[in-house]
Amino acid sequence: MREKCAHVAFSLDRNRTIFARGGGIAEVRIEGRIEDAPPGFSLFGGSAKSLQRIRAQLRKAREDRTVKAVLLNIKSFSAGMGTTYELRREIEDLRSAGKKVVAYLEEGGMDLAVYLASAANRVVACPSSQIIVKGPYAQVMMLKGFLDKIGVEADMIRAGKYKTAVEPLTREELSEEAREQVQDLVDGMFVEITEKIATARKISTDKMEEILDRAAMWPEQAKRFGLIDHVGYYDDAKLVVAELLGKKEDNPDRVRTAGMRRRIYRSYSWTKPPKVAVLLASGEIVTGRSHTDFLFGSQYMGSETIVRQLRRLRGDRSVKAIVLRVDSPGGDGLASDLIWREVEKVKKSGKPIVVSMSDLAASGGYYISCGADKIIADPTTITGSIGVFGGKAVLAGTYEKLGINPETIKSAEHSDAFSPARRFTEEERRVFQEHIDHFYDDFVAKVSEGRGLDKNKVYEMAQGKVYTGRKAKMLGLVDEIGTLQDAIDTAAKMAGIKEKPHVVYVSPARGFFY
Repeated sequence: MREKCAHVAFSLDRNRTIFARGGGIAEVRIEGRIEDAPPGFSLFGGSAKSLQRIRAQLRKAREDRTVKAVLLNIKSFSAGMGTTYELRREIEDLRSAGKKVVAYLEEGGMDLAVYLASAANRVVACPSSQIIVKGPYAQVMMLKGFLDKIGVEADMIRAGKYKTAVEPLTREELSEEAREQVQDLVDGMFVEITEKIATARKISTDKMEEILDRAAMWPEQAKRFGLIDHVGYYDDAKLVVAELLGKKEDNPDRVRTAGMRRRIYRSYSWTKPPKVAVLLASGEIVTGRSHTDFLFGSQYMGSETIVRQLRRLRGDRSVKAIVLRVDSPGGDGLASDLIWREVEKVKKSGKPIVVSMSDLAASGGYYISCGADKIIADPTTITGSIGVFGGKAVLAGTYEKLGINPETIKSAEHSDAFSPARRFTEEERRVFQEHIDHFYDDFVAKVSEGRGLDKNKVYEMAQGKVYTGRKAKMLGLVDEIGTLQDAIDTAAKMAGIKEKPHVVYVSPARGFFY
């Protein structure tokens, strides 16, 4: 006789809660320095807010049917261009979902704060604040004159005529190549900022030029130019939200808002949804473990840490796809190659891996990205820089100024090749140039293979030149312009996920201990 069995499944997810307080008005604070993956503790580096946590709050507000409006409290805003673009897209998504959005600028703001706020339905600025829209700029500190004074010489070798990162150490003025590419980056950011502000605020080209010529203005002037809608305080901003919702209210105390940071949501799913893992890879690329500089808070992306995480995610059967979120200026060639190889292994395993580029994905940052199944960049991401450089600091002049006489005893002709007491000899320079060129050729070959581009074409566009994300797409170095969420959606689709995936964020430990 066959026995009948009953199966009971327990949901591990939480069911949706009702937005009980706040009358359907959510409040999200966008305050201070915001980074893709905030650094760990440091003595002098300061703190930063997590882009992903702010994104999560905005997405909660978008998906919550009881939220009718969002008040954005933007204060002391500081972020990279790519990070700001991500937040702006989230605000646009809020509006696309039918939510009313009011941005309150208590301290006014400069270009990026205004660019961010312009995505809202209404913008309110404090009467005593300043609105400054002047266009982005770049300033490169040329250090050769200073190094000459202290007797230090940078003896550098490079591959790629646009690989100009060494110029501040070797030249007193920028070369034409360096000036050209920096100007291209500044122009790309200028177009993104001014066009989006002008379009969102319905400002004519002539008026936008007048705004830029004026640069700084008081809120009343900014209102006349169309940059903001209201001049008022926080209480006034709450009343503007109420007005957008069709509520006749003159007492701001009766306009209640609720934060989204700790709000808990539940789903009705009885099975675990498939996972898409987002691995945050931020900072200069180095061998060893990821860490934060103890003194100044600089972030370092350790190849050992990233490789270990990629290997773990590759072997985790509950993770159906991986998004590698890159925010890096590059770094050590060996470390970059180790991470690149692990990306290749993920791809060959059949598990989709998509790269999402943040503010920076240049040089080694592009190296670790080029082999992914797909690359999605922000329009102003600084990427490319397919080139190589190396060298050393020569302290012979410093030793002489200090009365130090280094006596060298060698076991072979080139034992002291990397000694700071002398320059490279011509023979050493030839050998090291060959090494640099070999690594450059390998870099180009990896880009050619990963991106499906002709190698000669890659050589033409490489040369160490940096590009905006938009330009990189035109050249075939990236696939799409979009946000991290776009990369998550793409990865899920490539993995055949039809339902909403469970997104898990993996942020390597950033303590200052190795």
